[in-house]
Amino acid sequence: MTPDLFLLRRLSFRSVRAHPGRTVLTLAGVALGVGVFLGIRLANQGTLAGFRNTFNAVAGRAALEVTAQGEPFDEEVFAKIRETPGVRLASPVLLSLVAALPGKAAPEAGPGSETPGPDKPQGVPLLVLGIDILSEGTFRDYEFAGEEKTPPENIDRILRRLLAPDTIFVTDRFAARYGLRARDALVVIGPVGPRRLTIQGLLRSAGGGKASPASAMDGSVALMDIAAAQETFGRLGRLDRVDVLPNPDIDLDKLAERIRRVLPGGLSVARPTRRSRQSERLLEAFQLNLTILSYIALLVGLFIIYNTMSVTVVRRRHEWGVLRSLGVDRRGIFGFVLLEAAVQGVAGSGLGILLGTVLGRAALGAVSRTVGSLYVPVGAAQVSLAPAEVLLALGAGTASALLSALLPAAAAARMSVRESIHRGDATAARHARTGWTTAAGLSLLGAAALLTRFDPIHGVPLFGYVSAFGIVAGFALLTPLSLRLFSTLFGFSRLSSSGPVGILINLTRSAGKNGVAVASLALAVAMLVSVSIMVASFRSTMESWIGRRLRADLYVNPVVRFIGNRSAVLPQGVAEAAARTRGVLAVDGFRTRRITYRDWRILLGAGDLRVLRDHGGLTFLFGDRRDILDRARAKGEALVSEVFSNRFGLGRGDRVTLDTAQGPRPFRIAGVFYDYSTEGGLVILDRGLYRRLWEDDRLSALAVYVQPGADPGRVKEDLYAALGARRGVAVFENRRLRRHILRIFDQTFAITYALEGIALVTAVLGIVTVLLTNVLERTREIGLLRVIGFDRKQVSAWVVGEAAAIGILANTLGLLAGGPLALILIFVINKQSFGWTIQLHWPPIWLAGYFGLTLAAALLGALWPARAAANVEVKKAIHFE
Repeated sequence: MTPDLFLLRRLSFRSVRAHPGRTVLTLAGVALGVGVFLGIRLANQGTLAGFRNTFNAVAGRAALEVTAQGEPFDEEVFAKIRETPGVRLASPVLLSLVAALPGKAAPEAGPGSETPGPDKPQGVPLLVLGIDILSEGTFRDYEFAGEEKTPPENIDRILRRLLAPDTIFVTDRFAARYGLRARDALVVIGPVGPRRLTIQGLLRSAGGGKASPASAMDGSVALMDIAAAQETFGRLGRLDRVDVLPNPDIDLDKLAERIRRVLPGGLSVARPTRRSRQSERLLEAFQLNLTILSYIALLVGLFIIYNTMSVTVVRRRHEWGVLRSLGVDRRGIFGFVLLEAAVQGVAGSGLGILLGTVLGRAALGAVSRTVGSLYVPVGAAQVSLAPAEVLLALGAGTASALLSALLPAAAAARMSVRESIHRGDATAARHARTGWTTAAGLSLLGAAALLTRFDPIHGVPLFGYVSAFGIVAGFALLTPLSLRLFSTLFGFSRLSSSGPVGILINLTRSAGKNGVAVASLALAVAMLVSVSIMVASFRSTMESWIGRRLRADLYVNPVVRFIGNRSAVLPQGVAEAAARTRGVLAVDGFRTRRITYRDWRILLGAGDLRVLRDHGGLTFLFGDRRDILDRARAKGEALVSEVFSNRFGLGRGDRVTLDTAQGPRPFRIAGVFYDYSTEGGLVILDRGLYRRLWEDDRLSALAVYVQPGADPGRVKEDLYAALGARRGVAVFENRRLRRHILRIFDQTFAITYALEGIALVTAVLGIVTVLLTNVLERTREIGLLRVIGFDRKQVSAWVVGEAAAIGILANTLGLLAGGPLALILIFVINKQSFGWTIQLHWPPIWLAGYFGLTLAAALLGALWPARAAANVEVKKAIHFE
């Protein structure tokens, strides 16, 4: 080690020992930033890995799959596929997401019982695969509990147990979770009601390879013989998918084309990866927004490091002068400051990795539940900290530390020997200049306004994110000017304007450090304010939309819909039974199904447009509602949601071509309506037209309108009585559906508020660092004031007063910046990401509460520095240097 490095290392360690509290605060700031960044990344990856694992495990080794866009189709198609030249093997599959009731008997439903509904799901999700035993072993791998490794010749023998009536295989993980064993009974609720099944054996969820379905949905998967599954779940003669393996050396695209020629309309053949990608695209915008929010804590941590290194430069300028006089050049000083920052970055990142792992595990459940509620059911994978993630976290934390230390390091290197040894706050004086920062800040704000006019790139609102960053950076650069104006306005910089305590309260004296503290807290406040305005606006818009859209008194849904089975349908005869029930005015049977349009997964809906016209609350962007609905019903036209219109650039009068069971069919768009229930887009047709073109008379749900004066509760009881033994359905009143929608909404944004809270805590740590620094820098001044008569309470009041000034200014800037940020979130980022129109709503009570909360946090953070100032020893302070 060279003498210079040895000397620098000794000086650095001495500084750490002399100021351990400042070092701890810095490491805490870096650790929080890195921890949040890594935690959200791990939660997103765990959710996506769980989705991919479930998809791949169920898909198995299939090279091609034939589907009807997520809907069951006639099993007669299977024979045509199997006989297509080039097909080595084909296997039919039936998929049913059911509600399992481990350890319970068949439930009662109807009057006098606690009816399941959207706010009280019944049972736990269980994905049941109906398989063809003769071909199954070629497509998927299985290992069975009780056998160390199942020989291939025994797999068929074990699977043949499924041929016994009402039998099922579950995984050992599912069985252990609910205390089940082989030969136990298991009640499951499917589309046609509860069924009692016998567990014939247990699948090993660990092992079996990538093609083992036992690892899907965190082990919540089961096997049944396909014929038994069809009978159990009321889907006789229907299939969900046909898996295909090709002959060796055959071109897969040519084989797909051969199969396509024998398929009826509405069916498609594709590689499994394509369907996986279509579903993953639904998750991207949600996960991207979480990732962007996680950068906030990292950015606030960067401010804390900047403050710490600025303190290092100012407090140790005497050391720099001594080192320069001993021959250390400017590059040596510059490199040393960066080296200290890098060490702090690495140490803080190490702590952040531990914190991020804990946060990732905590956030994984929340993210996966939200994704399951909004998009597709997923079994979240375990949080896995790969070496690449460790390196990324270390790199992010260290790079942030180095970036934040560049200006302080340059300031230290620029100091002359005389300037370094002379007492004074030279660095602060440099930072106090406001000309260039004001010009740069105003330029960034202007650029941010211009960027909001650009369109998204491949569906990602990239310019919106850059514009939001421009708002944040612009207001941060305006902080020095704000400090000067704030101090002038309130007289904090004049010695006699505020009594004895006012002599010490001086934000502009250390404008560099105070400015960074104000900027970091203002950033956290701005993000909290902007997200709060966005959430309040979205919730207000949702409540208004729900009030208009949900007009029915009662809703009838399959029970399994509430555990994530969005493709579930009602048993036959439910609509007719509801229409005959006493007190019912009208019934709207609605059908929804997922289809593909321009390689996007969208929702196709079909309802009785006449009932919708007379009783429904569909609201259109333009035009008279009744005229639009009458025209759509009479002329066979389509209604599209605002999301669909924005995503595909289609509006009223344009044509949309959909793949029907009778081939592609163009539909003129009669109107565009507001909708906040889907992100891929929604197309609505009259149910009579849909039934004819798709050859599908099933219903997904019923909206029941009660006659004037009738009691919805009594009609609900009569409706249950009319349904008789059809216990696979739930009837619930309007208010329960509204409560369910708002509960999912609040759940969606809960993790957002958690991220903002962590950023706020990190910013308060920055205030503590600055206040401690101000106490240390002005120790001699405090000592002299104590000599001339200032007591401990007055010195403490100075620190608290300075914290209050920082808190008030930061809150003011945060509120000013939060408004434009909210506009970008509402009208640019959310509009371009999801296609929703959100009505702006300002929540004054929330904003006032955040002002008080952050101000209280700043004052609370001042307690430690205030105590340190009050305990300054007068004798040492006067001789301080």
